[in-house]
Amino acid sequence: MGSPFSSRSSATVTNEGAAALRVLPVDGGKDGKSGLAPSRPRTLLDENDRAAVNLPGSSWHPSAGVAFASDRAGRDEVWVLPPGAKQPVRVTEHRGDTGYLEPSFSPDGSWIVFQETAEKGNDRESEDDPSALGSLWKVRRDGSRPMRLLDGPGTRTDNRQPNWSPKGDRLVFQRRAADSDTWALYVMNADGTGIHRITDVPGEHTDPSWSPDGRSVVFSSTAGGLDTPQIFVVPADGGRPVRVTRNDKGYDGAPSWSPDGRWIAFESHQGDEEHPTGLWRIPAPDARH
Repeated sequence: MGSPFSSRSSATVTNEGAAALRVLPVDGGKDGKSGLAPSRPRTLLDENDRAAVNLPGSSWHPSAGVAFASDRAGRDEVWVLPPGAKQPVRVTEHRGDTGYLEPSFSPDGSWIVFQETAEKGNDRESEDDPSALGSLWKVRRDGSRPMRLLDGPGTRTDNRQPNWSPKGDRLVFQRRAADSDTWALYVMNADGTGIHRITDVPGEHTDPSWSPDGRSVVFSSTAGGLDTPQIFVVPADGGRPVRVTRNDKGYDGAPSWSPDGRWIAFESHQGDEEHPTGLWRIPAPDARH
């Protein structure tokens, strides 16, 4: 489930079950950790048994629409649902048994960055198989000029969940070595050069996205020896992570910053089937004082 804010901070877009993308008004409480919208969500796309999955962060663009991955044409490809449209527009079309997933827009909406990994359920989807190691690509919104930025199998690294910086010059993503189960966060230039790690503390660090000023990254992490992930913020050039949520009863993850910098939206689950995953928001660290 993703929880990206719209560019106007008035709603979040979510995916539910196997197929749906929905918009949820942001009208929760004003202080503290606030549940999002007791009102009914508005459906953007619902195709029964088809999966439509979006990425926290910059998957929602004001003029380009919502970028998402879907198996509506057989294998996972990148699609865009333009503003006000009833049907999505296909961006990628490829052969083989990999899937194109987790797309996000450049700030001007002209480019989309995404990950390529082995299809779920595929016999090759194994940590021992190079095809399970994620590569990162970018492509024009019209499907032209595809360019591989990071070759996962070639570098023996698994690279996932890329998000474009607000200025469009950098990408943040999560990475692990082929022989490791530990995820860390990295930043690189938008052309695939200048890779550097921004999380050095022990723990699992995933789901990164940018603050609107590009100075910080919000992510989910088990830093500090946590049993389940919580929301943290770290400087975009690296440094000490700051814990944002303190949910001792369950998981907080998939965070996304509001465009005005005041809020962080995220998903939360209390750890049992009686409590389904919900969407929440909490004041961003710099907005609490």
